[in-house]
Amino acid sequence: MFLLRFFLFPLYLVFRSMHFSPPFTLRRMFPLLVIRIFVIFFSLYILLPLWAVGYYLASYVPASRLGFVPLPIDLSGTGSMYPTFPKGSSPDPDVQVDETVATVGMYSFPGGFKINGRRYLGRELGRGDIVSFENGNTVSITAPKYGTPRGFVKRVIGLPGDDLEIRDGAVYINGHLADEPYMAAARSTFGGSFLPDCQTLVVPEGKIFVLGDNRKGSLDSRHELELVDLGDVDAVLPWSYQSPKYTGSFRDTGTDSLPSSRISLDTAAYLDLLNTHRSQAGVAPLRSDLRLSDSATRRAQSIFLHNDLSTGASKSGYTVKKAMSDAGYFNIVAGESLIPGYYTAQELVENLFEFPDSSKFLLSPDYQEMGLAAVSGSLNGCPAQVIVQHFGGYKPPDYSREDLDSWKELASRLRGLQPGWEGLKNSGEFYADHKVDIDRITEIISIRLLHADSLIEVMEANRWLSVEQEKWVSQDPALSREQNDLARRLNSN
Repeated sequence: MFLLRFFLFPLYLVFRSMHFSPPFTLRRMFPLLVIRIFVIFFSLYILLPLWAVGYYLASYVPASRLGFVPLPIDLSGTGSMYPTFPKGSSPDPDVQVDETVATVGMYSFPGGFKINGRRYLGRELGRGDIVSFENGNTVSITAPKYGTPRGFVKRVIGLPGDDLEIRDGAVYINGHLADEPYMAAARSTFGGSFLPDCQTLVVPEGKIFVLGDNRKGSLDSRHELELVDLGDVDAVLPWSYQSPKYTGSFRDTGTDSLPSSRISLDTAAYLDLLNTHRSQAGVAPLRSDLRLSDSATRRAQSIFLHNDLSTGASKSGYTVKKAMSDAGYFNIVAGESLIPGYYTAQELVENLFEFPDSSKFLLSPDYQEMGLAAVSGSLNGCPAQVIVQHFGGYKPPDYSREDLDSWKELASRLRGLQPGWEGLKNSGEFYADHKVDIDRITEIISIRLLHADSLIEVMEANRWLSVEQEKWVSQDPALSREQNDLARRLNSN
């Protein structure tokens, strides 16, 4: 009652002004009507707004900090929480992150207040809650990518004590298939660097495991974000508060456990989308090459055969170069991208461009050709599909002027030496006494001169050396030492 009277005090002044009797001195200076109008104007248009703002600051702000009223949280258009929240309109990730697609009312976490170390009227997190947080990992992820550190908004999947596993595109919590109607597509959850497929994780105390709803376009706890400390969470939209406003896009999960829910990849559509990104980055488009598709298939088969998903083929030894060679493809620059899971063309592009390293790799101007294979099998007893992309291209060697000049100088010096050493073959008795050494030094000079001329021709044309020519370069220092030793021995006689 006191607060109500306090808030209505300006209106009380207006009422009193109707019966206001100003001092005699003031009445002599201004008419009574003017005085009353001034008092009413001052009360309604100055005092009442100031009173309202003060009342707001004294009530709403503390209430929001206690978690009683929602706080507006702006969401960027990266699409990691699609379909619950919209994607940005731009295909450029750098533009999406600055595009606000929704403002969500979230509640301060943990909320409430503490007395003697005990929290009262606070909130507890539950599975399905949407949380906002910022920590060292979010800073290290976003600052290099976007130029400024940013917080994340994700959904709580695992609570302290939960046993989590990602298998065959789905999340299992404590051994049971998770019911996830908010997820963009069925069987679209695949492991990452922190939690690979078919490995279990028990969430420790004080931590939560979070994922984006758009599993194929979300950098979350599967990857370098890892687990999130409860203390890093600053706001929450509880599961019970999400209906009906945010549940209109939810799926029917009745068929999620069926094999038919797996997704297939349209390779031609993927290449078109990839080339769209390259065009926007000012990079030449890639051409499809069947030999690279063949080499990608060979690598995928080797991955399943040897349970070896490493890019360096550490177990199998069957590298991308070997696979390309077996497929009959040869080029100067070779690259490979490996990703487990089932993806549509759009999902695969969104996932790969979510990560700075893979984005930089796919936009490299060094590649002109590519091939792709999506192969299913089993990795360590875990059903899986692996998508292998092979890239090839030609990059000019751009030899330094110093390297080219050194070979030209060598060729000139050898041409100057050659006639003198060849002339010793006509020296009669001296040649007869030293025939082996003279024949060998003239042979070395001829070999080195032949090699130097060939290397100069290739370098001036800015072509890459062949495997044989690279051997010549590595052999020349030994031939030079042998030539000098022979020359010293012959000159001492």
